[in-house]
Amino acid sequence: MTPVEITELQESAKKLKEELSKQQEEKAILIKENTVRDNLIETLKDNNRKLEQDLNSHKETETHEKIETKKRSMEIEFLEEKLRKAHSEITKLKETIVENEKKFQNDYKRTNDEDKYEKTVMKDGEEEVPNEKGTKSEELLQELKTVQNQLIEEQKAYQKTKKEERLEREELQKLKEELLSEKDTLANELITVRTEKQQKNEELETVQNQLIEEQKGHQKTKKEDKLEREELQKLKEELLYEKDTLTNELIKVRAEKQQKNEELESIGNDLIKSSDFNERKTRECEALKDQFAQMQNELKQKNEELESIGNDLIKSSDFYERKTRECEALKDQFAQMQNELKQKNEELDDLRNRLSSLSASKLDGDPNITDLGDPNRPLKLVERYQQLYDNLWTDIFDELTDSYTDVNDSGEKEKMAAMEIMSIFERVLQFCKHTVEDQEKTIISSLMCCSQDNLDQNAGSIDISTIRNIRKSNAQQTLPSIVQQYARQNDQELTGLMKDFAEECIAICWLTQVQDPPIAFEFNYDHGVTLDKDLMREFTVSGDIVDYVVWPTMRLTLDGPVMVKSVVQPIKKKR
Repeated sequence: MTPVEITELQESAKKLKEELSKQQEEKAILIKENTVRDNLIETLKDNNRKLEQDLNSHKETETHEKIETKKRSMEIEFLEEKLRKAHSEITKLKETIVENEKKFQNDYKRTNDEDKYEKTVMKDGEEEVPNEKGTKSEELLQELKTVQNQLIEEQKAYQKTKKEERLEREELQKLKEELLSEKDTLANELITVRTEKQQKNEELETVQNQLIEEQKGHQKTKKEDKLEREELQKLKEELLYEKDTLTNELIKVRAEKQQKNEELESIGNDLIKSSDFNERKTRECEALKDQFAQMQNELKQKNEELESIGNDLIKSSDFYERKTRECEALKDQFAQMQNELKQKNEELDDLRNRLSSLSASKLDGDPNITDLGDPNRPLKLVERYQQLYDNLWTDIFDELTDSYTDVNDSGEKEKMAAMEIMSIFERVLQFCKHTVEDQEKTIISSLMCCSQDNLDQNAGSIDISTIRNIRKSNAQQTLPSIVQQYARQNDQELTGLMKDFAEECIAICWLTQVQDPPIAFEFNYDHGVTLDKDLMREFTVSGDIVDYVVWPTMRLTLDGPVMVKSVVQPIKKKR
């Protein structure tokens, strides 16, 4: 490369550095602006909270004042009613007094007339007899005076009450005016607060809109940064390519220099006699050496700049590569551990099979000791039985309850579905039991060369355990033919989930009945029997009395320990 191209590369590298520094400065400015905006938003939110608090306090004071005004208005109404009652009582008293006065005047006139026209009869030598009517009139006069005095006192009291009533009315009027003025001031304050709140909300909306716009701008700058990074990556790749080309050219230049040196040495040896030629060539060589040294320095500077630019971009890739290497190492380690575990499991299975084959003779007839090499041992069948109830049973139950569209009661739907499923399981179990019995009878009868009717007399001498062991070891292979036989005997064609359920029931019942002794199922719990928690568990309702059986109990033998509890629906307790 020429020195001009090297200088151009240096200038381009400087420009790239300047652009990177500018971008960093712009990012810093953006971060500062974002912090300022966040602070502004927080202040606006605080102001909004304060306004809401002020509004709430104003509302509380307003409600408190409303309550006080209501109380005062009620007191005023109560006082007015009191005054009305007193006024009505006074009017009644006045009317009664007027009536009494009229009566008294009439009586008084009557007595005066009688006094004028009637005189007392006087006998000779005797005193005058006083008139009874005169005494009555005097008494009436006294009563009238007392009534008049009472009337005067009542009139005075009525005037006092009137004055008090007037004063109270004036006070109430003043209170009303004060309350109205306070109400007006509160209404004005509320209007001002609402306007302020509206202004603050508008300001908040404007700030939010500005923020959204700035976020959009920030996203645009992010995209631009991404594009610039991609461009820098491309530039880095180009510079690395140029670096490779430069190193190749440098190697070539060094090879050429070596060749020139060799040529110069050969020429110098031939022409060493002439000093002028020698001096000229040495000067040329020194000039070439200086030029080469200058080119080496320039190339070194260029390499340093490229390394400084490349290191910044390689840091992240180095970290990613290191992590990926660690992940791959962990994956390899995990795969190795899995292989080791697989080998160990295979060795363990082999040891189990050996142990089971050695102790096979001792296990016959004892159901409590299981053959670990048997894939259809009781514990495995328990798992399969529970999976049947948890998976296929629940799917069929939901399907059947949905199909009973003519029944409205959900409890009745559940009962009908459970009973139908139970009937399928019971039919399959009976079929498997009969098949096992028929197989034993046919094998014994063929061995004894007698009919099945005379079998009971001669069957005692046959060792049945060997026959049962052969059937048990080949139970999985004979299962498809058992399924086909059940399908031939049952005219009802099963499809979909019901078919899958029936086939799984046949598999479980067949594999349980070929055990020696066979695994037992118990589901004949009568309606009204008390719920035994050791044998049963509740279905969807809690109670103490059994209504119907949902799923049968599984025992190791007929009277053996319970392996799976039955599921029953109890009668719902009445509250």
